[in-house]
Amino acid sequence: MRKLSATHVSVVRLGLPDGRVADFQRKLRSAILSLIEPGMTMISPYERDGHPDHDVVGSICCEIARTQGNPLARYPIWTWHRADPAEFLEVSWGKFPLDSEARRAKTHALQCFVSRRQPDLHDPVAPHHMWSYFQRSYEAFLL
Repeated sequence: MRKLSATHVSVVRLGLPDGRVADFQRKLRSAILSLIEPGMTMISPYERDGHPDHDVVGSICCEIARTQGNPLARYPIWTWHRADPAEFLEVSWGKFPLDSEARRAKTHALQCFVSRRQPDLHDPVAPHHMWSYFQRSYEAFLL
C-alpha cells in the first residue's frame, strides 16, 4: 500500500493467518466497521474471486456496504485466471484510469510479489498471462 501512495498510508494489520481469514470473520467485520465513514467508497476483493481469503473479505465488505449505505467497488485478482467471461455478462464494470505516476507506483508495488511470479523450484503461482491484467493503464472494478 505504501508503494502505491505518494502520501503516508496508515496500514492496519489484523494478524489473520493466510488462508484462514474465514475463521476470524467477527474480528475482520469489527475492524472494517471501525475504519469506514459514512459515504466512504469501500474497495474490496471480488467476493467470488476464488481465493478463500479474498472471498470472505469481499463478502463481508458487500454486507457492510449494503447495510451502511457505502458505495463499493470490487477488484478481481484470481478471477482473471479462473473465471468464465460469461459469468460477467450482466455485471457493471467501472474503469479507473491510471496516470503515469500511478502506473509507476503500481509497477513498484507489484515487485513486492515477485515470489508469486517466480517461486523457487516451482511453477509460478500466478500464470504469466495473468500479469498483463495488472499492467494495464487502468484498473477494472465490479460495481
